[in-house]
Amino acid sequence: MQNISKLLLGTLFVLALPACNRDAEPNQAPATAAPEPADIVVAPSLVPAAAGITTLDTQQLSTITTTKAPCQLDFVAKQAVAAQPAKLTVGQKAVFQGWIGNPGLQPPDAFAIVLDGAQSYAFRGTAGADRPDVAKVLKADGMAKSGYNVEVKLDGVEPGEYGVSFIQDTSSGTIRCLTPAKVVLSAS
Repeated sequence: MQNISKLLLGTLFVLALPACNRDAEPNQAPATAAPEPADIVVAPSLVPAAAGITTLDTQQLSTITTTKAPCQLDFVAKQAVAAQPAKLTVGQKAVFQGWIGNPGLQPPDAFAIVLDGAQSYAFRGTAGADRPDVAKVLKADGMAKSGYNVEVKLDGVEPGEYGVSFIQDTSSGTIRCLTPAKVVLSAS
């Protein structure tokens, strides 16, 4: 009987060895492995990576979440935009001035000013100019450097009337901030 027990125990041991080494295969990933970074799909940013005018896909722009993140366009080419549209010409260099923040009341790393019309155009901007007035009104110290002065040459933009909005990337995706500002662009 003792020999039969040894034989059964030895058989079980031999059968169990391959199971112990199953996860040690060098080329075999565990069944619950996280996806490789190349397998993760991230939506492309609509914020242009470089200076200059970029044409935006109006359909893609319409899918961006509109938020109440704080943003304001104060002047375009030294024209206040609160009461009436700023008047510009195709090819003109213009400075867009105002302030912008993200939902956490901090200036974004980068953003785009968007001209919304029959066609949409965007150009890259960065914040960093002093705006202590904004920080005081919003009671948010993080907004003290939320100002921007973005210069752009309006080449390749079709004449017409445009609304102005802002887009920025956040950890949860691209968001959009609308403004009441308008720009009227005429042919040169």
